[in-house]
Amino acid sequence: MRRRGTARGTIPLAAVVFAFVATQAAFAAWTRTTTPNRAAARFGTWSSCTAGTVTLDAIADGSRNAPGDWHGTATTWEIGSFNSQQWRAFVRFDYAGAIPSGCAITSMTLRIRRTTGTFSTIGVYGLRVQAVAADWTESAGPAYGIATTGPVLTTSTCEGNCDMNLNVTGLPSSFGWRLANDVAPLGGSSWVSRENGSPTVRPKLIVSYA
Repeated sequence: MRRRGTARGTIPLAAVVFAFVATQAAFAAWTRTTTPNRAAARFGTWSSCTAGTVTLDAIADGSRNAPGDWHGTATTWEIGSFNSQQWRAFVRFDYAGAIPSGCAITSMTLRIRRTTGTFSTIGVYGLRVQAVAADWTESAGPAYGIATTGPVLTTSTCEGNCDMNLNVTGLPSSFGWRLANDVAPLGGSSWVSRENGSPTVRPKLIVSYA
């Protein structure tokens, strides 16, 4: 008489189904806890990011007051109105290349240092900051009247020797920022440039990502 039962070396169908269901449940739980975009994970495009912060030095900066008057190698920027001339400063950073793959920027802070100088004629230094909309180099400087884009960031005041921390998260630009004086009709201030002899006071961009 032939013996009924499971053939040796085979796995019952119920066990296969149970293992499949358990595997799917475990994957779903892992996706919920480790993947910010579960839809992307389902399609196999999951990527991770370890949150962090990086502090960057400027790759170009300077100031100008006329079409042919660019100061790209000076140790200070001049910003404001002086002797009927409008001085504006420009600074840019390579922040895109400093962010790990799979991460997104959550905040950007531009830190600049005011310094003493003969250009300081007033005691209050508010600034207007805008994102630059076109490419430029430190050697030639941005075109006079170069286009800007996005909103205008009007800063708080800064008196005497001081650091200003400007929240430029809402003004992203790979071409950097233009800084102008927000005080009329006369007044200006000097600010440390990337050519300054002390690295700790040079312009910095603090970028957080996650």
